[in-house]
Amino acid sequence: MKKLLTILLLACTAVMPNGAYASFTVVGGLTRELTVEPGAVEEGRIIVRNRAGEPIELRLYQTDYTFTAGGRSSYDEPGTLKRSNALWVELTPKQITVPAGGTESVFFSVTVPDEPDMRGTYWSMVMIEPVRPEELAPVETGEDEVAVGIRTRTRHALQVMTHIGGTGKVAVDFIGRRLVADKGRRELQVDIENTGERYLRPNVWVQMHDAGGMNVGRFDARRRRIYPGTSARYVMDITELPPGEYNAMVIADAGDDNVFGARYSFSIPEPE
Repeated sequence: MKKLLTILLLACTAVMPNGAYASFTVVGGLTRELTVEPGAVEEGRIIVRNRAGEPIELRLYQTDYTFTAGGRSSYDEPGTLKRSNALWVELTPKQITVPAGGTESVFFSVTVPDEPDMRGTYWSMVMIEPVRPEELAPVETGEDEVAVGIRTRTRHALQVMTHIGGTGKVAVDFIGRRLVADKGRRELQVDIENTGERYLRPNVWVQMHDAGGMNVGRFDARRRRIYPGTSARYVMDITELPPGEYNAMVIADAGDDNVFGARYSFSIPEPE
């Protein structure tokens, strides 16, 4: 007899008593950004709040972090990336118990290597996650069924950025673009890579002109971070444009005088 496979997918909020292990937050957001000089030592702290009615035990550890416009993210061993600062960062302690409804602090120090040729931005991640594995609720199955339990773990990823003063080349490359239509929505998607040495969070928009050269609108994308060597996809909703031929000027404004652009031409077809 062919057996049925029952797959059980449980999130932390569903499997922990009172949702304790899904109810911790990092006070002040998930980014720590420092401007430093070679040889400097900077200190700070990470405050974790427990919103649940019981204590929670958490551990902290470090990884590197990189991503692409295609959606791939990598959390590699600390110190793997050329621009990793993970080995500069020391966490104290690396395991904490946060009381019910309270907060607990983890202190960190950043010791910047005394290397005068360093330039631009270096970064890594601090992961914060429960120590105790989630408990799976019992599942009743029939005689010819198999239950598969998949444990999930809620964790917060805090980005630690260090900029070596105001140094570092600022540069981007427009590495891809596409026109996407789905369910009545039309988007211009542009992939941008940070080819420089410094972290960027550019304002990206497209200025559209019709075949006659008339300006028919500006369409903005949501701002996204791109570290050196990473890329992101910027999406502009152009649903309101009617069918026709268009010329597009995509602008990436990274601040100061760092403004970059790319020109594209494309057609919006008549609906079928």
